[in-house]
Amino acid sequence: MTWFLKGILLIAALCNCKIVGSQHPNGKNEKVHGSNENIILENQVDHSRFVGISVGIHIPANNVFISSQRNAITGNEIVYSGISSADQSGIYVGGHGRPGADLTSNWITENRVLQSIGSMRTAIENVAGIEHKGVDGIFLDDYSSGNLVQRNIVSNSSRSSIHINMGAKNRIYQNILASDTDSSVHTNLGAEENEFYGNHVIDLAAQPASKVWSNDSGTSQMGFNRIDGNLYWLRGRDPSWPDTFSNMH
Repeated sequence: MTWFLKGILLIAALCNCKIVGSQHPNGKNEKVHGSNENIILENQVDHSRFVGISVGIHIPANNVFISSQRNAITGNEIVYSGISSADQSGIYVGGHGRPGADLTSNWITENRVLQSIGSMRTAIENVAGIEHKGVDGIFLDDYSSGNLVQRNIVSNSSRSSIHINMGAKNRIYQNILASDTDSSVHTNLGAEENEFYGNHVIDLAAQPASKVWSNDSGTSQMGFNRIDGNLYWLRGRDPSWPDTFSNMH
């Protein structure tokens, strides 16, 4: 079932929908909540107020998590996301909100996520363990797990290119991550058994505070059990974790 609501394309409740070749300029975006096995293919999303493409959602007022499973987000171009907000992303994948739940197992492949800038770089709200400022390129949130993030180009994010909040068994393969503001990859406590393999990390902006790896505690808990085969092209940045890669878990 498909609804159009205030310029937002929303698919809910049913499965096996396909969204192809849509253009969403000037604040419109695409959302799939509580619906499985959909395809979001070759769309253009430009200047979205919040997320560009959203699969799953957390409703804070009721503390309700509505996840979506086994969706394909492929070949889309998302430009200038979160222009009226922060703690958003170009592509957002929400989870079940608890550890040990079923894998969401979405495919995020061959997208171009550019200029995820956010409306401001000041903290709008501090929740324990999460800094609510800036916008990510691709955000796997609320224990979203088992996702494949492969062959995407993510550049000029005002927070991180890839952000994993408490998720597990996500595979981050063969992406190009460039010119982020805070870090290339950010994890929150609870992230575990993720893989980061065969990616190109490029720093063209030379942001003085930016780094490749960051998390919400500043410790060596990276949430990855495999980091290998990556190429780093950096200006004055160290690709290693604050401690050593021997501390991965």
